Amino acid sequence: MTQHPIRCSVMIMGVTPERVPILATMENGNTDNQSWNPTFIQKLREALSKEEWDQLIYQADSALIATEDLRAIRKELQFISRLPETFRLSHDLKERT
Repeated sequence: MTQHPIRCSVMIMGVTPERVPILATMENGNTDNQSWNPTFIQKLREALSKEEWDQLIYQADSALIATEDLRAIRKELQFISRLPETFRLSHDLKERT
């Protein structure tokens, strides 16, 4: 029996609050979030009008917070994320709840 390697892919999608897709991309399943987040944000910036961009709230996992790209986007992009476990503040806030 011949074994074929399993190829894994990830679909990354931007949707409206009504869950209507506005942008999607396929990536290699081994692509880490720290790599594709900045690329996807740039594609969104190019695809959206200024008004749409200004209203955008980007939701991402903690990989967005852990990248150097955070400095570049924090002044121009509203986002929601969780703090990485490596941030002491994350631990402190969990202890409070």
